[in-house]
Amino acid sequence: STASNVREDQKKAFDAEGDFVLIASVIFQEGVDIPNTNVIIVATGGKSEVAAIQRIGRGLRKKEDASPLVVYDFLDSSKWLKTHSTRRVAVYRNEKFV
Repeated sequence: STASNVREDQKKAFDAEGDFVLIASVIFQEGVDIPNTNVIIVATGGKSEVAAIQRIGRGLRKKEDASPLVVYDFLDSSKWLKTHSTRRVAVYRNEKFV
């Protein structure tokens, strides 16, 4: 329900600031370019290959400082989420992110 102009302002602030944390829910899932992303923490379930690639791709885009991307994804141990986690790891390996 966040207005698009508020989201745009937050993205610009994230890009401009040095030490800024942006928590992005599904509103930033697709079609979002945030090039100065240095760390991504995946704190969601899901086994979608497309969603996994899009999340990581956000941080792989060209950055002004050419810093590397660090990705943290959690290996869940519950019955259903473990399957999702292992699927995302397979996607990362297949795309040579790992």
